[in-house]
Amino acid sequence: MTARPVVEEQQETRRKQLMRATLQEVSEKGFAAVTLDDIAARAGVSKGVALYYFKSKEELFVAAFQRLLSILWERRKTVLQQPGNALEKLKALMDTIFVSARENRDFYRAYLDILSLGTRHEAFRQLNERFFENCCRVMDPQILEEGVRQGLFRPDADPAVIRALFDGMMLQWLFDEPATFEDYRRRYEEALMRYLRP
Repeated sequence: MTARPVVEEQQETRRKQLMRATLQEVSEKGFAAVTLDDIAARAGVSKGVALYYFKSKEELFVAAFQRLLSILWERRKTVLQQPGNALEKLKALMDTIFVSARENRDFYRAYLDILSLGTRHEAFRQLNERFFENCCRVMDPQILEEGVRQGLFRPDADPAVIRALFDGMMLQWLFDEPATFEDYRRRYEEALMRYLRP
């Protein structure tokens, strides 16, 4: 391996470390409270190194969320390519979004920040737009159309309603301390099936 690919691989590894550290810090403290010093310390580098890869905290935050959303998008695409009927694919898709209590809590805490930032900053607004474009106007309709053709789902099911149902359940779970993650997953699946069944 020549020197250039090794350097590029090391740089990509460092970028990923910084992006992971960003998401961890934001999920714990919120965007406004997190500093570049915090992110750099968690990644095990200096603030100067962080600024070498990203010009600002905002640029790093956008990159971290772009990476996270692309991972989620790839997981969802993999589900769509699996064999099985639309109902089986929908349940497999739920497995990709209900990962674990810790991961879902971390994601939603950070995601709430990106939603609020999207009302004030163009880069974050575009991130939110791409996320909803992928979920509500591309992927979810594909499963729904397949389910309608197979006679499994009602023909007027709306992907935006499905997304709202999920986001609503996740918000309730975040603020409902006694409730378990598994209980909310079960309630979401039951509500979704009641909505989708013809």
